[in-house]
Amino acid sequence: MKIAYSFFSIFAGWCVAILALICWQVFAPGFGYVTDFAFFLFWPGLFGFLGWLLFVVPAVLWVDDSNHWMRFPLILVSGTVYGVVVYLVLVCTWLAGGWMLAWFPAIMGGLGGATYSLLGKWQTLQRYRVSSTLGLFAAPSALLMLFAFALWPLITRHTPYIAYVFGASKSRDDAHLQILRGIRKGDTYSDLHGRYPRVFPEPFLGQSGGGSHYTYSISFDETRTYVTEITIAERP
Repeated sequence: MKIAYSFFSIFAGWCVAILALICWQVFAPGFGYVTDFAFFLFWPGLFGFLGWLLFVVPAVLWVDDSNHWMRFPLILVSGTVYGVVVYLVLVCTWLAGGWMLAWFPAIMGGLGGATYSLLGKWQTLQRYRVSSTLGLFAAPSALLMLFAFALWPLITRHTPYIAYVFGASKSRDDAHLQILRGIRKGDTYSDLHGRYPRVFPEPFLGQSGGGSHYTYSISFDETRTYVTEITIAERP
């Protein structure tokens, strides 16, 4: 059970760290959009798994859960410190400048530790040990698939601007295309700017561009007030 708890806890910490990374890229000056998402999704996940396997599993098997450093809220501190130490050993020993991303394993360790402590207090999991263990190991894959193939398409379809702001690569293009499909002749620039400030940051006479599978062109009148024409060409 302890190994299953730790596996799911590392996943929970990784999810929060990824969310923090996305928010930092979106809102930090000089960025404004999500970039290198596949890189930050894969490599922290890989090293997070290696850190869990080589360092976290031995630690949870060796240290008794009754230790006060394994209890909430102190585990927030011990988990954060341990996460950074593991990161320094796994990454910073060979990657120059890797310390700049030490906040990522700090979040993983701190919140992962808190999750571990809280799972240990969940009596229902203790009563159904076999099914709980299998569920905790399977939950990360199931949750990721649910998000990627069910929740995110719903967000893109019904709230495309949120998907545009927080999406990356093709998912951002899909959201942009969904926004463009909702624009009509006669729409005012002020309305479009109010609804989609990152898509329409300032008045212009015309705009054209494209994504991975479409091109578009938008024209405004001479006063930059109303949309006079919009053309979208989608590619298979």
